[in-house]
Amino acid sequence: ADMALTKTGPATLTAGSALAHTITVTNNGPLAANGVSWTDMLPVNTTFTSLTIPAPTSEWSCVTPAKGRAGTITCTYLSVAGFASGTSKAFTLTTATACGVSYWNMPARPAT
Repeated sequence: ADMALTKTGPATLTAGSALAHTITVTNNGPLAANGVSWTDMLPVNTTFTSLTIPAPTSEWSCVTPAKGRAGTITCTYLSVAGFASGTSKAFTLTTATACGVSYWNMPARPAT
């Protein structure tokens, strides 16, 4: 399988605002992928708010920081059939920025 992971979000943000990122997992084929997981460290000066898991949510197991905490998110695909070729799943990660910190000042931390 040829797996790809992309993370998109705003280039700038007002201090104290919510920040939403879309993390997309894609299998470009040609075979189904087993053992699929991804990990993302929250951006500097942000805290975890929520993670929306794509349907069916029972196919994923995700570990997140507690709301209001910094840290790392890890999601693992659970289906024994594997992550099908040609399939994409998008997660929405929402974080909060620290007051007085603008997003354009934060160093990037890519998802892996």
